[in-house]
Amino acid sequence: MGTLTALSVGCLSDRQEDAPQVLEPSESSDPLDLERIVRSTVTHGLPAAVLVVENASGSIVDSVIVGEPEWSPLNGGTRSAGSVMKVLVLAAAIETGTSPGETLDVPRCFVLQEQTTCAPAAGRYTVAEATTSSINPAFVLLYGRVPRGMVVEHGALFDMDLEDTPTVILGVHPVSMESIAALFVAIANDGVTKTITDQDGLSVVPANGRYVSRETAGTLRSLLRSVVTEGTGVAADGPDEPYGKTGTAKTLAASGQTDAWFAGSTETHTIVVWVGPLPLEELSADETPRFVPVVSGGGWPAEIFRSVADGIKASVSS
Repeated sequence: MGTLTALSVGCLSDRQEDAPQVLEPSESSDPLDLERIVRSTVTHGLPAAVLVVENASGSIVDSVIVGEPEWSPLNGGTRSAGSVMKVLVLAAAIETGTSPGETLDVPRCFVLQEQTTCAPAAGRYTVAEATTSSINPAFVLLYGRVPRGMVVEHGALFDMDLEDTPTVILGVHPVSMESIAALFVAIANDGVTKTITDQDGLSVVPANGRYVSRETAGTLRSLLRSVVTEGTGVAADGPDEPYGKTGTAKTLAASGQTDAWFAGSTETHTIVVWVGPLPLEELSADETPRFVPVVSGGGWPAEIFRSVADGIKASVSS
């Protein structure tokens, strides 16, 4: 499993000694049993959701929510997606002339609406390096390069309600898993949006024509591939050579918990994974402080992506 930072809510100095409890997986032999995959990966009763969309058609072929449905960003819900939202900024920058090899003079930190976001170190990073390592200050610079309103307009193509502010790179604006899937399906289809339809054939996110050029879409796939081969999403890599983006949003600061995402695509499918925080009322329900892990997008979400992608391949082969 991915590396986790331990947190004992209500008692930061004391880690619970009990072994993590993994929910019993179902007995299903279906290699694409999403609930089994989630329950065999995620511990401590954290909520999670998975969405699988066929790239060619935009059809949702499978989905699952483990935990309270209204708490998840699937089937009508929205949550902060962290650095997954950098994809919108990257696309706008590439579309308007920025090249992957271009070098940025990146400061150590920026302050964005009272939030301080920092790079590992100040220095010169190429756009490709900044993407691979998800360097926030570099993306603040990229945001400043694109025409005013372009990222907001691009987000609207996928039913995202964004504000025209650099904080978009932190994923502070809640979005749905269906919207993130629509974004990645467009990248998979050479920049052309597809209508995302549910399993009853009803439109969930409508098509809105061309998103970016064929060339930009190809560049995005290459840059996001490096996230999986050598960056924050290596746990998602496999023989199907996926590309994708991790996202980790610190949305429950009082408990240190996160909304952790991995969104990515293989040649045939787009898979969006979310592992979320426990509601604060659940954490305070017991007298004994409850231990919860702090999850990053490159941990359980990327691992679940890999298991689902392997399940798709096994299902097709069987």
